[in-house]
Amino acid sequence: MAARRFLFYVALLITICLAFGVGYVAYPLLNPTSKPAIAAADAQPNPDPVDMHLYWEAWYILSRDFYGTKPDMTKLVYGAIHGLVGAYQDPYTVFIEPPSTEVGGAQLQGSSGDVGVLIEYTDHGYLLHPEADQPAANAGVQDGDLLLLVDDKEVTPQMSEDEVNALLLGEIGSNVVLVVRRVAHLPKDTVELSFHMTRKEYTKPSIRWRMVNGGTPKGVLKRQRRSSAK
Repeated sequence: MAARRFLFYVALLITICLAFGVGYVAYPLLNPTSKPAIAAADAQPNPDPVDMHLYWEAWYILSRDFYGTKPDMTKLVYGAIHGLVGAYQDPYTVFIEPPSTEVGGAQLQGSSGDVGVLIEYTDHGYLLHPEADQPAANAGVQDGDLLLLVDDKEVTPQMSEDEVNALLLGEIGSNVVLVVRRVAHLPKDTVELSFHMTRKEYTKPSIRWRMVNGGTPKGVLKRQRRSSAK
């Protein structure tokens, strides 16, 4: 009885060894690319040993020790992506932030409504330049008004033009309220005004210019084209 049990365990051990050997031999045959890939990885040292620990260390130090106004998480992530894309040094490879994508998508769909203003960036914020016979001009917005709020959403100098444009755009026929700061008669005398208007279909020109001093071009403002043409 003991001898029979011993022979059984010996046979089981031999079977296991044979199965392992067959699998070891058959694996490279069934996966021909695996062995060369491993060999190539072992043969060539990693040309860039920097890992993500350095990135997270810089992130932690900045979040802990930076004394100025810290950017929010969205700006940090977008900044990291811009840096990643820029490292490829390809002028045709770019990262477009979501607000830009939303504005472009509205243009392509032909369903965007606008209030008819061009925006101009300054250190103090975004100035408005209303187009004649458009909702903003008809509501009372004047050239040079400083945009403060769009439907209770604050507009700051830190925002990109695409972010501001995304606030101004909306469905055709939708209502929007703009709050602006206007310089009154005296240089330091300012007032804040609210204007209610309805967005409408509008093709915005890409360039706004004027002639001064007997025909000398001055004050050319290049702007992104926001079109709802079908």
